[in-house]
Amino acid sequence: MPVLGQFADTVATVLLAAAGAWLCNQVAADAGTPLWQGRLAREVTRRWNRNTSVACAVVLGGHIVAARLETGILGFGPALRSRAEQVDVTGLQDPVLLAVQALASGLREEVPLLLLPAAVMAAARRPAWQILMVVCASRVIPHAYLGLPCLASAVFAAVGWWMYRATGRIGPVIVGHMLFKLALMGPVGFPVQLLAPVFAVVLLALTPDIAPRWMTKKSPRNCSTEVEKPV
Repeated sequence: MPVLGQFADTVATVLLAAAGAWLCNQVAADAGTPLWQGRLAREVTRRWNRNTSVACAVVLGGHIVAARLETGILGFGPALRSRAEQVDVTGLQDPVLLAVQALASGLREEVPLLLLPAAVMAAARRPAWQILMVVCASRVIPHAYLGLPCLASAVFAAVGWWMYRATGRIGPVIVGHMLFKLALMGPVGFPVQLLAPVFAVVLLALTPDIAPRWMTKKSPRNCSTEVEKPV
């Protein structure tokens, strides 16, 4: 945020993020599970298939559900209740700058708060539930300025981790996050927010590679009861 007179803080943040990414990649590579083979941008954009596209839709739907939860728990505790209050807290008075920061949050949040801790803990052979707890806590804490609604951040953190684990890709999570921010801005925002979660569930049910087992488990009625006769 150099335009706000925070140049030193910006440089320190970038250097810390770069050093953290390099260190985590080295740890994961030593364990035989490197975060990316080449450049991060190449890893985000390459090898998009049905699984990654559905994962992107699921992440978008997860963010929308979390946003609705934030609205639903406003009355249960201290919280920022308007966009103006959030702008005052963050210091982003310029709407253009606020929009740029919102779109950049996909890359700025998903890499350090999801990719790095999940990859390093997986390389350390930590169980899935521990990784999930760390990923959720890492997302809730930076959003604590929102008040009680910050707890809803755990929802899209969990969905993002689930899709990252299912696909082994961080790209769909980043793009889904950015699409959510776009859905909050444009005139098509409300229809997208209404239909995206339903659309994501339908797509997920049709994608057995990344869907949970209970969604793809065949009904006994669909199983053939005929016994093959020996020839």
